[in-house]
Amino acid sequence: MVTDAGTRLAVIQGAKDPFGSPDEVRAALGTGAEVVAAVGTHSFTRNPADVLAAAGAFLSGLVPVS
Repeated sequence: MVTDAGTRLAVIQGAKDPFGSPDEVRAALGTGAEVVAAVGTHSFTRNPADVLAAAGAFLSGLVPVS
Protein backbone atom coordinates (compact mmCIF):
# COMPACT_ATOMS: atom_id res chain seq x y z
CA MET A 1 0.00 0.00 0.00
CA VAL A 2 1.15 3.55 -0.66
CA THR A 3 1.21 4.28 3.08
CA ASP A 4 4.04 1.74 3.43
CA ALA A 5 6.35 3.71 1.12
CA GLY A 6 8.27 5.28 4.01
CA THR A 7 7.32 8.87 3.24
CA ARG A 8 4.60 11.21 4.41
CA LEU A 9 1.35 11.19 2.47
CA ALA A 10 -1.26 13.95 2.35
CA VAL A 11 -4.73 13.45 0.95
CA ILE A 12 -6.90 16.51 0.40
CA GLN A 13 -10.40 15.10 0.19
CA GLY A 14 -13.61 16.89 -0.70
CA ALA A 15 -16.02 16.93 2.24
CA LYS A 16 -18.84 15.78 -0.05
CA ASP A 17 -16.83 13.58 -2.42
CA PRO A 18 -19.11 10.80 -3.72
CA PHE A 19 -16.09 8.49 -3.90
CA GLY A 20 -15.51 8.76 -0.15
CA SER A 21 -15.69 11.28 2.66
CA PRO A 22 -12.56 12.41 4.49
CA ASP A 23 -13.53 10.11 7.38
CA GLU A 24 -13.90 7.15 5.02
CA VAL A 25 -10.51 7.87 3.45
CA ARG A 26 -8.93 8.14 6.92
CA ALA A 27 -10.44 4.79 7.86
CA ALA A 28 -9.18 3.18 4.65
CA LEU A 29 -5.64 4.56 4.90
CA GLY A 30 -5.18 4.37 8.65
CA THR A 31 -2.57 6.43 10.42
CA GLY A 32 -0.19 6.36 7.46
CA ALA A 33 -1.78 9.38 5.78
CA GLU A 34 -2.71 12.90 6.74
CA VAL A 35 -6.25 13.45 5.45
CA VAL A 36 -7.49 17.03 5.22
CA ALA A 37 -11.10 17.91 4.39
CA ALA A 38 -11.70 20.53 1.72
CA VAL A 39 -14.88 22.26 0.61
CA GLY A 40 -16.61 20.54 -2.27
CA THR A 41 -16.89 17.19 -3.95
CA HIS A 42 -14.36 15.37 -6.11
CA SER A 43 -13.61 18.54 -8.07
CA PHE A 44 -12.06 21.49 -6.29
CA THR A 45 -12.56 24.02 -9.06
CA ARG A 46 -15.21 26.12 -7.31
CA ASN A 47 -13.21 27.03 -4.22
CA PRO A 48 -9.57 26.02 -4.45
CA ALA A 49 -8.35 28.37 -1.67
CA ASP A 50 -8.68 25.74 1.07
CA VAL A 51 -7.05 23.11 -1.14
CA LEU A 52 -4.09 25.38 -1.81
CA ALA A 53 -3.80 26.24 1.88
CA ALA A 54 -3.82 22.56 2.89
CA ALA A 55 -1.27 21.64 0.23
CA GLY A 56 0.93 24.59 1.17
CA ALA A 57 0.82 23.69 4.87
CA PHE A 58 1.77 20.09 4.13
CA LEU A 59 4.58 21.03 1.74
CA SER A 60 6.00 23.68 4.05
CA GLY A 61 6.33 21.00 6.71
CA LEU A 62 8.47 18.90 4.37
CA VAL A 63 11.11 21.50 3.60
CA PRO A 64 12.96 23.34 6.36
CA VAL A 65 12.76 27.11 5.97
CA SER A 66 16.07 28.97 6.34
